[in-house]
Parts: sequence; C-alpha cells; structure tokens
Amino acid sequence: MLIPLKKNMGAYLDAAGPARLEGRPWQDVYKDTSFYMAKKIRSYKGCDIDSNMILIKSKLKNGKIRL
Repeated sequence: MLIPLKKNMGAYLDAAGPARLEGRPWQDVYKDTSFYMAKKIRSYKGCDIDSNMILIKSKLKNGKIRL
C-alpha cells in the first residue's frame, strides 16, 4: 500500500530524521533525483506496525531541493 505523506505529518518527520544522519546514503535514480528508504519506522509509541518509507529528493532547475 502506498500512502503519500505531507511534510507536516508525524510519519514524514519520523522517516526524514534518519535520512539526515551521516552513514545513511541516498541512492541516485536519475541525474537530479535520488531516494532514501527508511525501514521499520514506527510513527508513535503505541504503534505496533512497522512501516517502510521511501523519500525522494529532486534538484529543481532553479537549484532548490524538493523533498
């Protein structure tokens, strides 16, 4: 099941945090696009289900990064 996340959602923040750590490399897909897979993320303490999340990072023509 694919569930899109918004930047203000807790699950997005849970996945984006480990992606900022060193030693967690992004993998290139295309010239200006890469992805990071966060595995076994739990959104909150009472959650008993692990989620795998994929973050996609793209460099726009104006030089900004879109996550």
